[in-house]
Amino acid sequence: TVGVMVIPQSMSYASIAGLPYIYGMYSACIPTFVYAIFGQSRQLAVGPVAMVSLLVEAGLRGALTEEQCPQWYKDGGEQSGELQYEVCPNEYVQLATLTAVTVGLMQIVASILRLGFLVSFLGHPVTSGFTSGAAIIIGLSQLKYILGYDIKKSQYIYETLWAVFKETDQTEAMPLILGLITLAFLIINKKIAQKYKRLSMLGPVGPLVCCFVGTLFVWLGPA
Repeated sequence: TVGVMVIPQSMSYASIAGLPYIYGMYSACIPTFVYAIFGQSRQLAVGPVAMVSLLVEAGLRGALTEEQCPQWYKDGGEQSGELQYEVCPNEYVQLATLTAVTVGLMQIVASILRLGFLVSFLGHPVTSGFTSGAAIIIGLSQLKYILGYDIKKSQYIYETLWAVFKETDQTEAMPLILGLITLAFLIINKKIAQKYKRLSMLGPVGPLVCCFVGTLFVWLGPA
């Protein structure tokens, strides 16, 4: 289940970060191989997570200079409503790669200097609030796949909500129906797995079934 789900999961993480899908798959596979050699824990999950992907997209938004992405500035910059990674994907990938390398070097230095104790200064309310806020933003950013129309990505919740309600007349019936059915199935499947111990295997199998059935519908459906 983990091996199958990591493919669509890593693709969605790449989409949140504004990167091509293939880079999400790279980031899911390469850290696993490296950690298998140097790692010490069998339970620790390595690879991309939704929160880091959100931070990458928010941190690199508008970071490309006019020399790196002249077309975006020519179109009007932020006023055009376009995103830099849509106009200059190759330059954005290079910037994201540089960011990943820089963060990796910082983590190595922090590990050598044993700076892990700094995390203890972060209060639980701060961590909980940040995690909850990131989850809400990420969830809202995925509404476009259920509603069937493009929603302008924003790091501010009120802007995303306004973009959703402003164009509700563009909602497509088929994506909405499939999305609601899938969501209902996942919720019911989780409740059943928690209530009946004999059916506990339904918990991890449910997302796999949704992934398989959804892929099958897309393949068999009209273009």
